[in-house]
Order: sequence, then C-alpha cells, then structure tokens
Amino acid sequence: MSSTQPIANLFQSSESLMEIQDAMQWWHQRRSLRSDQQAAEIRHHLLQELFSLRRSLELANSNADQHQQWLGKVEGLQRSLENLSHQLAPPYLEASLSLALQFAIEQWKVQHPEIQFEMHSTHSQQQDSLEHNRVILEVLNEWLRLNLPVCDLAIALNHQGNDHTLMLQVNYADAEKLEATLKSVEVQYLSRVFELLISGKTEVKQQGQRAVWYFFWKGESPSLSA
Repeated sequence: MSSTQPIANLFQSSESLMEIQDAMQWWHQRRSLRSDQQAAEIRHHLLQELFSLRRSLELANSNADQHQQWLGKVEGLQRSLENLSHQLAPPYLEASLSLALQFAIEQWKVQHPEIQFEMHSTHSQQQDSLEHNRVILEVLNEWLRLNLPVCDLAIALNHQGNDHTLMLQVNYADAEKLEATLKSVEVQYLSRVFELLISGKTEVKQQGQRAVWYFFWKGESPSLSA
C-alpha cells in the first residue's frame, strides 16, 4: 500500500466532516431564522393588534359599525394564531405523516395559488416514529421554501414494508431555473441534513425542464424513539 494512502484518507475524512458541519450549521441557522420570524410575528403583529383592539374597546362607543370592525380584527387574529400554532406544532403529525403532508400542502396552495399541486400517498401498515415524521415534514417545507415558485409540483409518499419514499416531481419554467436549483448549495445542504438526521438517502433525476427528487428512508418504530 502506498504511504500516501493514509494521508489521502485523512484528508477525505476531514473534508467529509467539514461538509457535515457546514450542513448542520446551515440547518441550525434556518431553524433559528424560522423561530425569529415566528417571534417577530407575535411581537410586531399579533401583540400590536391586541393592543389596538384593547384601546378601541376602551375608547369607542358601542355601535354596530365598531362591533363589526372589532369582529374583523378578532377573526384576523384568530387566523394568525392558528397559522402560528400550525407552524409550531404541525397538525396530524403524530397520527399520520400522509395527513400532515397533505395539510402542509394545502397551506402552500393558499400562498401560491398559481402553482398546480398534486399529492398522492399509499397506505402504510406500520406507523413511523414521530421524530421521523417531523424531519420529513420539515425537510419538505424547507425544500418548498428553497424551490418555489415552479410551474407545477407532484408529491408522492410511498410505503413498501419498512421502506419509505417521498418523491417530488417538478416542472420548471426554464432550464436556467432548474440548473440553478440543482447547483444550489442550500439544496445540497438540505439533502445532507436529511441523510444525517434519519440515515436516509437522496437522489435527483433530470429530464429537460423536469426534475424528480427522491428521499428514501427506513421506518423506525414509535416505541424506539420514545
């Protein structure tokens, strides 16, 4: 064996460790950013609206028009709080990953009505762990933040025994957008984070202005993650 081989292996190991560190640091920064945005939503919008509503109730005379204005503000606050609670604790996550993904897609449809979304899922006999479900949902949401807008998006969640696959098929408006996405460091970091957090594997295939992302992982018994 060449004497330079151990040195080469050492450099490869060091580079791999640096890639892991960069990917996890990026993931932490993205999650911290989301937390900061949620806190800012509470501080600068919801609390300000509540203060304004309180002052209106203290100063205004009772009449139908003012009651309607207050009702509109209360309903707006309720919707904002519901959206924030969904971000902090996604619905259906403990019961079914498929239901949680479908709910998340419905929220993205509201934000991007111009995009055609499709969601398909096969039935799974085995319940995966809550932590796995949480990682899959967070990865999907982050992937959508990095990639949207696109022309259309088809999402498929498939189960075969203990093997699970999340497929994202995307049509892009032009080849430049697709090429930039494939070369994006953030998208590469996201794939790396997925692989590290649940020992998964990612793959992407390209054909013209269409790309298909695959996220593969093995199921984990809920009892093992407790």
